[in-house]
Amino acid sequence: MPKSKNKSPAVPDAVLRELAELAHVPPARRKSFFDAIRTNVQAAWELDGIAKGGLANRKGRSLHRAALTLYDNLGNLKPGERALIEGVLSSSTKFNFDRISGEGVGELRQTTYELARLFGLVTGKLTPRHPQQSPQSRQGGKETVKHPRFQKFVCDLLISATAADGNLTLDVNGGSGTLIDALEKLARYLPDGFDPSSLSLTTLKRLKAQCKAGLVDQT
Repeated sequence: MPKSKNKSPAVPDAVLRELAELAHVPPARRKSFFDAIRTNVQAAWELDGIAKGGLANRKGRSLHRAALTLYDNLGNLKPGERALIEGVLSSSTKFNFDRISGEGVGELRQTTYELARLFGLVTGKLTPRHPQQSPQSRQGGKETVKHPRFQKFVCDLLISATAADGNLTLDVNGGSGTLIDALEKLARYLPDGFDPSSLSLTTLKRLKAQCKAGLVDQT
């Protein structure tokens, strides 16, 4: 079944059943698992279309850098600096920050995290660590991400399997596992470039560890 250049090909029920067997999803959870896989595939095509629609350029990179810098700087505020911003945000009688003042600096940083992650995904650049993750998770702050949209899909797949009481395995030493088998079965229904061989076993291991907690930090 050839891929469509414009929309997500339907994943056949037979393939979904094979995936459920690989992940050992209980029969009672398979319908929700099937729905999640179809949603993940559709999201991969939509995000790939956005990324190829014009933001992987100088303007997109500029937006990404600006959002990432603001996000990081908010996370590195000293107590006095944080208190100053909190004070300004809470002074509702003097200033008008209705969009960002509800939860103080924490809410403001969550907003900048989502902006930085958005521009990271659509430009293929570094996406930020989640606010709940440690600063060291950046792993050196490199600016280019290998196949960020495919990494997101892998995380979505892992989370969907876990949510359905299943599990996709990975044997780094042996270079095998049901995660790799599942990605190979789904490859023909994904956009060009979503190739299981494009991600190293080390990257897959990191994604599996991070997505077990439901967090995405594609570094």
